[in-house]
Amino acid sequence: MEAKSRFGEEMAMSPTVISQEKILCCFAESIFKKVRALKELNLNKSQAQRLNESISEDIKKASTFKTHKKSKAAEKLYKTRKKADKSGFELELEKQNWHTQSRFDGKRRREGQFHVEHKTPVSALRDECRKCDSVDGILNILNNNLVVVWITKEENERLDKNKSRTKRPDPDLAYKMAGIVICE
Repeated sequence: MEAKSRFGEEMAMSPTVISQEKILCCFAESIFKKVRALKELNLNKSQAQRLNESISEDIKKASTFKTHKKSKAAEKLYKTRKKADKSGFELELEKQNWHTQSRFDGKRRREGQFHVEHKTPVSALRDECRKCDSVDGILNILNNNLVVVWITKEENERLDKNKSRTKRPDPDLAYKMAGIVICE
């Protein structure tokens, strides 16, 4: 089965690897349709909530296709654990994602030592997408503002303690206040 991408190329729907830009474009198109529906349709509160939830899920799933950043503490912990146990550590931390976490961080994420963090909260990214009037605007947000960072559970607790879990007007400042240093 083949589909036309917005770039006008034939794109086979198969397990082959395609560029991050093309994948993110698929998410941007989906999000844009939902944003338009929120603006143009006379939705009741429940319907609007479901579309907003769906936009948030699209953003979370799109983050899987982005190379993750990592905090210095997470990198140190990962290297230490990698030396002790070779199983599950085939990839560097920045190439791991939420779906592969159980391979190196235990079967239950709640009991693990790592946390996948959206530097700008998903709700803020969703709100920015809702202001866009084009697929390109949403794609720009996904390319530039969707930053995913591996941090330690301890670092995540510090973000929560600083009340920066879901409201983070300045993500860099929130990370600084929580003592989280991102590897460049």
